[in-house]
Amino acid sequence: STAKAPPHKVLDDHPFFSTSQKRSPLLWNWNHVFVRYCDGAYYSGARLDAQPAGKTQIFYRGSYITRAVLEDLAQSHGLRSATDVVFS
Repeated sequence: STAKAPPHKVLDDHPFFSTSQKRSPLLWNWNHVFVRYCDGAYYSGARLDAQPAGKTQIFYRGSYITRAVLEDLAQSHGLRSATDVVFS
């Protein structure tokens, strides 16, 4: 769970997110978006019903999270005009 994780995460230690041209010659000056893993289905679930998991229920609805994030990036952050997008 990321419920107790800090709200910000420094990712410059990973080559994909590095802003150093030497460490990331292709992506160093690109915009980077980090979306915390939170749905248990790699952002691909589309179940409408909850799944039992012990004493709790799990909702595998990650595809809706993915769509919402991409739509927000398109509407509010210029993703519609992007020529290249890396989704990892």
